[in-house]
Amino acid sequence: MIIGIETSSLGIKHTGTSRYLACLLEQLGKSSNRIVKFNSDERFKRNVLSGKIKKVWYRNYLLREKINISNADCVIFPDYYMPAGIKKKSAIVIHDLSFISHPQFYSRKFAAYYNFQIKRTLKQNPVIVTVSEYSKNNIVNYLNVRAKDVLLVQGYSKPDLRIYNETIKLSDDRPYLLYVGHIEPRKNLNFMVEGFLKWKERAGSDLKLKIIGELWIGTPSTKALFRNYAAHPDIEFKGYVTEEELQASYGNAAGFIHTSFEEGFGFPVLEAMNYNLPLLCSENIATAEISGRHSIKINPSNLDSYCEGLERLNEIILRQRRISYEVNYSPGKTMQQIEALLDKLKNMDKKIYQINIPPAKSHIGALEKTLLYASLFNCGVSQSKLHPQVFDLKLTETELKKAINESSLKGNTIIKNDYLFLNWNDKSFYSKKEKQINKEKAERLLRFLNKLPFVSMIAFSGGTSHYGILNHDDIDLFIITKPDSVYIVYLIIHLCSFIMNARKDLCANYLIDESNLNISHSYEFFTAHQIITLIPFKNPGMLNRFLKENDWVKEFFPNFIAGNTEASRQLSKNYLLKPLNIALLLIYKLRYRKKIISLRNKGSLILKQNCLKLHTNDHREKIISEFQKRIQAYYDKQDDSGAIQNQELVEVS
Repeated sequence: MIIGIETSSLGIKHTGTSRYLACLLEQLGKSSNRIVKFNSDERFKRNVLSGKIKKVWYRNYLLREKINISNADCVIFPDYYMPAGIKKKSAIVIHDLSFISHPQFYSRKFAAYYNFQIKRTLKQNPVIVTVSEYSKNNIVNYLNVRAKDVLLVQGYSKPDLRIYNETIKLSDDRPYLLYVGHIEPRKNLNFMVEGFLKWKERAGSDLKLKIIGELWIGTPSTKALFRNYAAHPDIEFKGYVTEEELQASYGNAAGFIHTSFEEGFGFPVLEAMNYNLPLLCSENIATAEISGRHSIKINPSNLDSYCEGLERLNEIILRQRRISYEVNYSPGKTMQQIEALLDKLKNMDKKIYQINIPPAKSHIGALEKTLLYASLFNCGVSQSKLHPQVFDLKLTETELKKAINESSLKGNTIIKNDYLFLNWNDKSFYSKKEKQINKEKAERLLRFLNKLPFVSMIAFSGGTSHYGILNHDDIDLFIITKPDSVYIVYLIIHLCSFIMNARKDLCANYLIDESNLNISHSYEFFTAHQIITLIPFKNPGMLNRFLKENDWVKEFFPNFIAGNTEASRQLSKNYLLKPLNIALLLIYKLRYRKKIISLRNKGSLILKQNCLKLHTNDHREKIISEFQKRIQAYYDKQDDSGAIQNQELVEVS
């Protein structure tokens, strides 16, 4: 298997994320799989402002293009989120959710950005990976993910035995407690420093506190930390240090303290354990889970708890004891967890079907491929609507007309009443039903649809868009609702269709709301064709906005262009709708529970807060498979000139 991995966080400076990524790469390198690395340009880092802009541009857009054209079978994103539009099986690593659980420690923009990215990422149904049971529980609670759908892949720490055995001595004339980590609000460093000084004065200890780590988030509290204690004789700020000095600092420390409010894993704590340092850390977060029963746990909001912990830590130090920890994190364990992840990626249904259809190489080939697809549904394509539906190749209207003329001269295509058909006698995969909807009933239903509340857009889809309202047995609809009202609208349609005796005539089985315009559950030509053939009934501007959000369809239909008019992007949320919408979602999940289980791997049934898809008779897989067979059979019958051999004129009705 070819495994792609995004490695931009593997920078010059070692942080928790980069250390974790190094563990992944080391173990993946030992497997029999081939590894493909995706990384941002180093030039992004030269200028701080432009570098940040380019980094965002890379992670959200350029990275997607690199991955989608690569030969990777799957991709691992080790840094919280992935770009929209990834067409590979994917896994993301969510280290922690501190921006959700403790938003007060971040700027509003930062928290909102990561919230948005996480939600957008989850819509693509990646395998979710995290680094501790603590983070796993948070993901389950905050992101509404099932526990069994979250995998653990944990890092490890290996001390530099050369430095440890040689016991390199630093220029410290006094014993010290060590802290390693970023300087940011959630690390609770003001509490750690002030509490240490109060305890030290009370206990008469000679210990000092050494802080290793660079300023990560500059806030009034972190700036006050430097302003108040940078010159204090018992507090030493070392900033970012080399790996050798870091290892030596661990090896020579008397003990280690870590009083963070929130941690997803805590590499510094694990490193301190590998050096057998007496250890004090916060209770009820991942560092307590990792350090196990031998560390001293304190309440990071309670000064008395902290001082009592420091007293116990000092007693161990005075006895000159080192702790023999039970370190449960090792390269072997990480390898086992990675193997479980790769097995899941290998067997997962990403709803991206392996389509063994080579792209068209000529204008005539693209035209005939388009008509062959239409023939599956027993229909042709109107010449006025043909250009945007042409597969694979970008071509002008003039080039298309030339291709039509050449194909007609060969006898491969037929034109009747402005419709273009493939002249190939083969049984249609889909037979249009003879039953047609009554005209008066159709008009009555359209008047009803036009008055529906909480609706932003209605478009005709499927058979209705291909054959017309009066030439099809029901009205297929694609609906965009106002935020948090998908199930409210569906319930109204459901009830009114029963009252109007139109349950079989009104097929509103695909609804999304304005906050969820990207169709991310399936990227292939079948879904792309369904999207580009939508015909607006209400609010074409909103349909154009939807089409622009799904510009990935151009990978299959490069001539398709959304309209110029576009609805406003301002979402006006009615917060009274949300609880009702959620309640209805639960009711419908209960009603369709058997179908949810039986169709869970098909992609035809989706019930989420902002998306309802109830295509229980979805023929997508059959159509894709049939198209693959048909196109091979079609080309097998062509002679060297491209004309169909032994063909008879098809009677077109």
